[in-house]
Amino acid sequence: MGNNTETHVKKKTVKRKRVLTPEQKAEKRRLFRLKIIIYAVAFVLFYALVAGIYLFISGINPFPPSEKEENVTVKVEVHAPGTEGYRNGKYNNYTITQINTTDNEPIIYIKYSAISPFAKFTVTGSATKHCYIFTEAEEYATFTDGNNLVIVNGANVNMDAPAKVEDGEVYVPLSFIENELVGVLVSYDDNKDAYFIRKTADIVSYKQKGGGGSDNIPLTGELKKHIADLPITVDPVVPTTPGTVPGTAFDPAEIPVPKFISDLSAYEEYMNPLTDEYLFLVNKDNRLDKNYVPSDLVGVKDTRKDGRATQKLREYAAKALEALFIEMRANGYTDVSVTSAYRSYSYQSSLYETAITNTMNEKKCSREEAIKKVTGTMPPGSSEHQSGLCCDMHNLGAASQAFAKEKVAVWLAENAHKFGFILRYKAEKFDITGIHYEPWHFRYVGRYHATKMYEADLCLEEYMETLNR
Repeated sequence: MGNNTETHVKKKTVKRKRVLTPEQKAEKRRLFRLKIIIYAVAFVLFYALVAGIYLFISGINPFPPSEKEENVTVKVEVHAPGTEGYRNGKYNNYTITQINTTDNEPIIYIKYSAISPFAKFTVTGSATKHCYIFTEAEEYATFTDGNNLVIVNGANVNMDAPAKVEDGEVYVPLSFIENELVGVLVSYDDNKDAYFIRKTADIVSYKQKGGGGSDNIPLTGELKKHIADLPITVDPVVPTTPGTVPGTAFDPAEIPVPKFISDLSAYEEYMNPLTDEYLFLVNKDNRLDKNYVPSDLVGVKDTRKDGRATQKLREYAAKALEALFIEMRANGYTDVSVTSAYRSYSYQSSLYETAITNTMNEKKCSREEAIKKVTGTMPPGSSEHQSGLCCDMHNLGAASQAFAKEKVAVWLAENAHKFGFILRYKAEKFDITGIHYEPWHFRYVGRYHATKMYEADLCLEEYMETLNR
């Protein structure tokens, strides 16, 4: 077999190691370092994202201020009943700013809008000045950024610390809310580390009177009055003796007593007064002085019961209106109520400024142009509401010309004169009064003059002109 045997030898393959040039070695090291950096950055970003989400949910400040800093901002809960969140068993969170003073006594700041569940208001102003107008209590408060002084219903009130305006919100010392707001109680719960804003109405007595739960207790959130700063009472110069109005032989007995369903004999002297002192014009050309406050204002019994402050009228107007409501209910109309009556000069001024500001923002126009466009809100001194002789009454959520379609509006327009009232601003009289149709606005002048105007279809401006001819 020796010569025929073949020997197979497996050759081993040997890989030759690649030799990199110096340039290739440098490039490889560079790419390796770049990968390390990318991985490190990705890890840091991922950790920061997770940590940020955790801190946000937990409400923890990742950058706590040093002990030397004066301003410390903390998160606490303000529990405000009446909000949807509260009804669902949750609470609204508000930021409270705590400032460490020199005597180590902290001053707590609270966002002023936190009281919104208790009082309806509109806000107007600039970046540094905000005015909160309580639309139902007819009051207002004006705060200026960095200023301790607050204008409350025309009065100067000093706060313990200056107001702060941040991101369109006004922050005020908690003591201001405690001291100046009627019907609001602020308390602190150590266990929950939370401030509670509550209603101070007597829950027990309210329930005994047939009221609902605590969330339904009426509360105006009105501001405390500052009597010392109110204007001095000065009555306007108007005729005070019967028969002194030029051009008319004033005789209340000339107008027969209308037939009513109800016995209104006790109100007759108020519906048909033996004086024409209530007959005077208030408009842009005939303005009341800023110090005019009627001396005989009384509460209006039929003020809308939705938590707003009791409206006021001069005594004779209020009594005549009471008679009107008695007869109106006797005729089957039971859902009308008074939403506004007397307004002070300062409050009317705040309403007018709000209307101008809103018009400027909506129409993108100058103040001068906005003043020309504002017709629904009268300038201070030219509003009949300051006279204490007019009121707004209707059965809608808000005053609207749609009220004219209600049957009770027709009844009022046809019968108000019997009680001494006139429908002040008729649609067809706009060119004379300058005021658009207001089917809800009624002015007291007494039955004699009201009947004369009703029968002749004259507005007050036209009627006064006929008397002065």
